[in-house]
Amino acid sequence: MFRKGRGGIFFDAESRRGLSPIAVVEMLAERYPAFFKPWQNRVRELSMNDISSLLDRVPDGRMSAAARKFAFRFVCISRELILKLS
Repeated sequence: MFRKGRGGIFFDAESRRGLSPIAVVEMLAERYPAFFKPWQNRVRELSMNDISSLLDRVPDGRMSAAARKFAFRFVCISRELILKLS
């Protein structure tokens, strides 16, 4: 699911399609581990409660309950994908 979406970051000048956001993160982890690891550690420190608390601060008029639930799940899955990278 997360690998199908395309973004505006291209692998090189000849690429016809942008990389998915998770592909960009995978590339950064592989090519620049010294820069990636500290960022990954910060993501590791972000708990599910932290994510929920941040989303709860968004006013109800700006985000529906369904949107809040989707955003929570999206961020949690993204977090897990980032943490699995070595």
